[in-house]
Amino acid sequence: MTPFKEQLLNIEVISEDGIKEIKEQLNIQYETLSSKEKASILAKTIHQIIDQSLPNFSKETKRSIRMELMNKKLSANSLSISANDIIESSIGLATREEIEQELPQWVYKKADTDIKVSEFNIASLLNSYSKSEITYPIASDEYEPISITSTNKRGMWQKYRSLFLGAAAIISITFVMIIFLERPVQEPGDYAKGQTAENKEAVANQRIHNNLPSYLQYEQVDDKDLREWLNGRKSILAEEPYYSSIINAASEFNIDPLLLFAITGQEQGFVSKEHVNAEKIANNPFNVFHSWEDFNTNISESSRIAARTIVNLSKDRPKEADPFQWINRKYAEDPNWWIGVSTIYKQLEGVAQ
Repeated sequence: MTPFKEQLLNIEVISEDGIKEIKEQLNIQYETLSSKEKASILAKTIHQIIDQSLPNFSKETKRSIRMELMNKKLSANSLSISANDIIESSIGLATREEIEQELPQWVYKKADTDIKVSEFNIASLLNSYSKSEITYPIASDEYEPISITSTNKRGMWQKYRSLFLGAAAIISITFVMIIFLERPVQEPGDYAKGQTAENKEAVANQRIHNNLPSYLQYEQVDDKDLREWLNGRKSILAEEPYYSSIINAASEFNIDPLLLFAITGQEQGFVSKEHVNAEKIANNPFNVFHSWEDFNTNISESSRIAARTIVNLSKDRPKEADPFQWINRKYAEDPNWWIGVSTIYKQLEGVAQ
């Protein structure tokens, strides 16, 4: 084994521990769902993580690589994916232009090596993979892998490209169709300011019951003061769609919006607009599913996941237990996380309530 390949094998892009952590969070957030429904949500999450981990290939190429990796790893009963796994699939499924232009850049970042060295190593790998076996998924509810051996992997891929993409698309659609999707209920922010008392009561009745103490349940905040306070900290969360998404998730799950904002403060310092990755971090400022880097979704989804997690973790809380500390048991590894969140929450109370 070459030192380069050994280095790639040691670079873990997706780990078993990371997947285990996601499973644990899903069990907390969707405890009432069936195992099949949870598995569907897990599949969607893993799909997103893999796509975000791949080189800057086209969507079509990323989809093909993701499906092959999923098929290989599920067949091997493992979801640990190394940089070497990604390179092997890339060489088989990406175009030559993508391999030559994007793969060296990706290796350069992952392996922390000189770009020229990366280009040389990729060229060497291209020659070493002249004969290889690829497994393709076929479209069925319970599919068996089809093995096809070729003396020229890239040439063979062109021949079977349409077949593979068709099967991959069908399987992807199958996953998506069974994903547990929920649309947020319409919230106060979605109505005109002249909303009637009857409409306000109807919205309140739609809110999800939870076991949080009354002072942490939904209460309308002073939008003007809260936005000004966030802007004073150069927070991107004062802008749209971030601000309204957090408010709407809080209303839907009957949580004080200030609690959600306090968590973003503890996790990401309210996401300063000056941060080079501000827009990406703002997609998941709660760090649900481990971190914004591992799970970069959108602010609406991450807000709802965070809110659902809070609701589920607040169950069975003894009356004498601090609600922030009780949530801390499973929301964060840091045992002092709750102290920061509660301190920020109290600060926000003085601003927007």
